[in-house]
Amino acid sequence: MNRCQALPEDLKAYVESQIRHGYGTPSEYVRELIRSDRKQKEREQLDSLLLDRLHSGEPIPSDAQFWNDLKRNALKIAKGQLGYVQLCDGPLLAPVDREALIQEARTNRLAPGDGEFPLDALLDAMPPNCVASLEVPLPSRRDPLAHAQRLYSTARALADRHQRVTS
Repeated sequence: MNRCQALPEDLKAYVESQIRHGYGTPSEYVRELIRSDRKQKEREQLDSLLLDRLHSGEPIPSDAQFWNDLKRNALKIAKGQLGYVQLCDGPLLAPVDREALIQEARTNRLAPGDGEFPLDALLDAMPPNCVASLEVPLPSRRDPLAHAQRLYSTARALADRHQRVTS
């Protein structure tokens, strides 16, 4: 336990308890802490890449290059860590100002296949067993059941088409 000598007594006792419950040495425990910390930092980087950029409130140039860069960076970072994706469709170019972006996010998200987003590229970037949901608001005065049925139909068509292309 000489590697823990620099630790205060309470931390030294904690490390020793971890060794009794599955870790063979203090080094094994420290290596696992480092791996866990690195994985957390990568997850934060992925969150920043995907969420902050898309939901920042600032207009972004969501042209084909944006999506190619997003896919390349997400694949580099995610490598099995991306566990959840919300799908929607819309125009390829982002709204030009904050108010238009908010309006688009609240009311103008489209069903998969009804817009220009390269959803096949997003599906390619998803690791196996990644959960996908739809993020498409219910338009005013629209029957909720009919809306849900249409979303199911368009999402199913996207999944079927993507499966045929990648098989």
